Amino acid sequence: MLYYSYSRKGTTKFHLQKGVYSMKFYSEYTKRLYDSPEDCEKAESAIKDANLQKEKEKAQRTAERKAKADEVSKAYDSYVSARRAYEKVLTEFCEKYGAYHTSITALNDLVKYFDL
Repeated sequence: MLYYSYSRKGTTKFHLQKGVYSMKFYSEYTKRLYDSPEDCEKAESAIKDANLQKEKEKAQRTAERKAKADEVSKAYDSYVSARRAYEKVLTEFCEKYGAYHTSITALNDLVKYFDL
């Protein structure tokens, strides 16, 4: 059978086999042969839809990550401003009264003083 395969780029391919003539359609996008142009377009559109869905999900994850990163950045800025206010008040206290004494009872208390 001799069948003709159509390429989207306009090139043609002829294949010789025994039997009846039939026409095949080649998709450059899927790299496969199909019996009808509808099957070819259906397979291509299914793959394109899947790729479009993946791109949408990726864009959504990127936007979500950016929103969370902005939230973390705002929280850090809030922490820095609170830390500066604390250090200012502590410095004023130490200048006025000489020293500030506190008790450290756990590792968590060390973390807030030494940024461990």
